[in-house]
Amino acid sequence: MDPHALPGEAVQYLFDSRYCQADRMQSFVESRFGELQGGAKIAEMCRWIGEEIAYEPGSSNAHTTATDTLVQRRGICRAPHVMVAFARAATIPARYVSCYAPA
Repeated sequence: MDPHALPGEAVQYLFDSRYCQADRMQSFVESRFGELQGGAKIAEMCRWIGEEIAYEPGSSNAHTTATDTLVQRRGICRAPHVMVAFARAATIPARYVSCYAPA
């Protein structure tokens, strides 16, 4: 969908945030995923992150951003931020929600 056609409440989820600097990823996202659209694009982004970013304990901390994780290709608990940044870079509104739910 053209970003100008998005509902107003969704537009805020296209902008950069502290951990998700989508503007820094636009060139990469366009070159790697630009030929895809919709759900196929999201699925390929998820697949790519799962295969290309190593889960490595101790490799990230509270200051690590999605850009850091992408460049280093390793992290812990930051892959969701990479996905949000990828989606936003592709003008797909995205947000990260987490919770603690004891079993």
